[in-house]
Amino acid sequence: MGRTEIDNPALGRLENLKSDVNDRLPTLRDELDSIAERIGNGSVWFGAQAREFSADLDGEKDRLKNRADDLPGDIDDKIASTPETIYVYEGNQPI
Repeated sequence: MGRTEIDNPALGRLENLKSDVNDRLPTLRDELDSIAERIGNGSVWFGAQAREFSADLDGEKDRLKNRADDLPGDIDDKIASTPETIYVYEGNQPI
């Protein structure tokens, strides 16, 4: 059974993911701030339960932002550990 070495298609997918993440991070951060602000100022929900939820949301919002900031580095780590080429054996296609 023969084998052929090809460029690893996973690298292109990871590069596309990294680009998408970098393009969308500013919007994500802004949207999280906007939602938290609207809930916090009572324009979409008010009362004791809304205030409690708003306080919880502020903490979660910061956690989400921090995790989102980690994503590009996580993707870079995955790219660095992914082989540039793979072998395809006769009759098989890369996934």
